[in-house]
Amino acid sequence: MDISKFKREKEVNSSIGFPEKIGKVLNTEIRFRKDSFGDRKKAMLYENLSVLLSSGLDIQNAFEIIKDSFKHKKDVDLIAGIEENIIQGSTLSEAFKETGRFTLHEYYSLKIGEETGKLIKVLKELEEYFKKKIEQRRKIVGAITYPMIVVITAILAVFFMMVFIVPMFEEVYQRFDRELPYLTRIVIDISYFFQQYSFLLFLFIMILMSLYFLFRKKESFKRIRDKLVARLPIIGELVKKTQLARFCLSMELLIGADIPLTTALELVKKMMGYYPIKRSLDTIEADIMHGHSLHASMQNFPVYDKKIISL
Repeated sequence: MDISKFKREKEVNSSIGFPEKIGKVLNTEIRFRKDSFGDRKKAMLYENLSVLLSSGLDIQNAFEIIKDSFKHKKDVDLIAGIEENIIQGSTLSEAFKETGRFTLHEYYSLKIGEETGKLIKVLKELEEYFKKKIEQRRKIVGAITYPMIVVITAILAVFFMMVFIVPMFEEVYQRFDRELPYLTRIVIDISYFFQQYSFLLFLFIMILMSLYFLFRKKESFKRIRDKLVARLPIIGELVKKTQLARFCLSMELLIGADIPLTTALELVKKMMGYYPIKRSLDTIEADIMHGHSLHASMQNFPVYDKKIISL
């Protein structure tokens, strides 16, 4: 057995610094639901399915082979459930939708692939989409890991000082029997605030998190969330470009299959979860029905940049 590989891996791991190790942990795909089907598994599913179908296998045998590539019982049961739905007469897109584990973007993409005869191309695009999503998340996590550690450490240090250290110094200052400097009084007042309202602040944060998980699937919440995200520096622009790329790829697939433009816009509207684009498509579709061109209607919405409109 060649153990040099394991020695090299051990040396590499030992040379990784603390922030990099934390980043590696944060980059690990964590799922709160045990029955979830993550991005890595989806990328593997679409890759295997596209390879097997393009090699000439029928869809039932393809799922039999794919089922063996998953180790966890719940993943195997999921694939078996999709296979069973297909055997009972469901289309591939409907079989995916019935599991409740796949997004509308995946469902409508598969449906378009079935209707246009380009299913293998759609499967490859979905595979590429999830691989890019994983790589993008890895880069973002790697970039923000160290600043996040610094910020969290600073917050904890300030909280500890305000709750425990400042009250100790306050007792010392009181012995001087003199009026404290203005800045010192401000620090002491902040310390009082932390001591009296830290629990309420923690409770407020927990309430916000609970409200998020409670309303995150409602359309009104998505609308407000996407508007706020769009205004964030760097992140807002990154999200917008990702959604525009998804919009362009979907339109390319539909128009390439000779589907009418208004029908293509209607299907893409159902696929999009990003509110600024989804809202614009209602107006764009109506404008095209009244004789306007696509690019002329897109000019009315700032979510589409000049380059896309010009092209």
